[in-house]
Amino acid sequence: LKRNEHYKVLLDMTNVDHIHYRVMKHLVASAEGFRDQDGDIKMAQLSDETKQVIQFTGADQYLEDYATISEAILSFLNKVDERDSLFQ
Repeated sequence: LKRNEHYKVLLDMTNVDHIHYRVMKHLVASAEGFRDQDGDIKMAQLSDETKQVIQFTGADQYLEDYATISEAILSFLNKVDERDSLFQ
């Protein structure tokens, strides 16, 4: 993704029943790298079990999750709007 300059990533977790806790470390590190490029990683439609893993690992402090894909997309757009309003 970085090679193609895609820094805003939305993970649709609709069909994910479980995520291994070790993956969270890599997602957080990737999100931090994307943020350096004005991007981020956001997740949408997490199962209860996946939310528990994210909370257990502390990744919920670094990764945003949303109930719907639309909300996650809007959060990317709102972040741009907030930055623009700082310079007006």
